[in-house]
Amino acid sequence: MRRLTETGPGLDDDALRAALAAPAAEDTGPGAWVRVVFIASADGAATLDGRAGGLGSPADQRLLSLSRHDADVVLVGAGTIRAEGYEGALLSEEDRRRRAEAGGPADPPVAVVSGSL
Repeated sequence: MRRLTETGPGLDDDALRAALAAPAAEDTGPGAWVRVVFIASADGAATLDGRAGGLGSPADQRLLSLSRHDADVVLVGAGTIRAEGYEGALLSEEDRRRRAEAGGPADPPVAVVSGSL
C-alpha cells in the first residue's frame, strides 16, 4: 500500500499523476492491480449529511480526479451515485485529452455496485 501525504500546491499535477500511476507489470506479478480511493472522517464515517463530497477538501477532490486519469474502470456504489448525482464527464478536459491521446476512451467507464448486485 502506498500513502500519498503531500497534496499541497508544492506538487504539480504531473508529479501527482506519476505518484498515482499503476506500478509496472514486472513489479506487481501476475494478476490485476487495483487502486482504492476513498475518504473517511476521523470517526470512520464515509459521509457527511449523506454525501461523501462533504468530507473532502479541494486537495482530496484533486487527488480523486487525478487518480481516475489512468483508470480502466471507476467502481462506485449505487448509494454514492444517487447521493452525489454522478453524471457527465468524471475528468477534466485536460485529463480527457490525455486519456484519448494515450489511445483509451476519454472517460473511464463507471461500474455501479448495488446491495443486490
